[in-house]
Amino acid sequence: MDGGNLEFFIPTPKFLETIRVGPTLSKELDGASGVLGLHDMRIIQQQEHGRISAYAFPLHELVDVMRQARDTAGKLCYIDAKINYGKVDLSEAYSIQTYVKQDTLENIKGLDSFLGTFGFGLDCGEACIVSYEGKEKLVAIYTPPILAYYSSEGFKCSLDNVRKMILENRKIVLDGVKGPHTIDLVDRLSKAEDIIKNEGKYVPIIKDGTHRAYAKYLIKSPLNAIVISSQGETATNIPTLFSDVIVSVKRPSEYSEQYLGYNDSGFVKLKKIGIDS
Repeated sequence: MDGGNLEFFIPTPKFLETIRVGPTLSKELDGASGVLGLHDMRIIQQQEHGRISAYAFPLHELVDVMRQARDTAGKLCYIDAKINYGKVDLSEAYSIQTYVKQDTLENIKGLDSFLGTFGFGLDCGEACIVSYEGKEKLVAIYTPPILAYYSSEGFKCSLDNVRKMILENRKIVLDGVKGPHTIDLVDRLSKAEDIIKNEGKYVPIIKDGTHRAYAKYLIKSPLNAIVISSQGETATNIPTLFSDVIVSVKRPSEYSEQYLGYNDSGFVKLKKIGIDS
């Protein structure tokens, strides 16, 4: 498959060269062209009308895959982490992003309905492997949103980056659904400093699945998530209150607009281990 038109695609040989997989994922990858994002798989299925099925991804196998995730410096950040399913009160957690996209929010019900066909769903709180058979066989890994506890000491670089933006009179304007929205960097910095101080040693942040988390935040419902603690990933940005997340008509063009105080020195990109749900 030509992955050039996909948001995310890893050919199976390349994936198996870099990631150790358990028996469940190994079985589904047999004969598959590669691993791709669930969003891309659903688009391909709508075009080709192939067959989709989904199977439970045992937690111990998922955890083993996640322990192989590396940050930009090559460090295995989750090798000794505690990784489990858990229920998250979003009034006590923070967003990694400054924004959520309006169309992605609107598509969440469709994703939930799609997964529900196979006995899974956003409230199920469990990972699954989705297999597609059309012109080619393809595999996607769906995981619940991921909450990670970041060491408070690791926010120093991101806080300094925001302070620098303020001194430079940097303007960040997002395309909100109600028009241009200028982020008040002084206000965001002050809130982040208070959050880090009040949380103490660790700060809980939704690392992956911001849109699903935000949808739950709006209805004041707890979130079923994967919870990572005792881990070594450095914070990529300052924490953001979910009440300050901006509903946007498009994704901001720069990382510094998506993640305030963006610092990629310790960033773990889950796509490299096949997770893009």
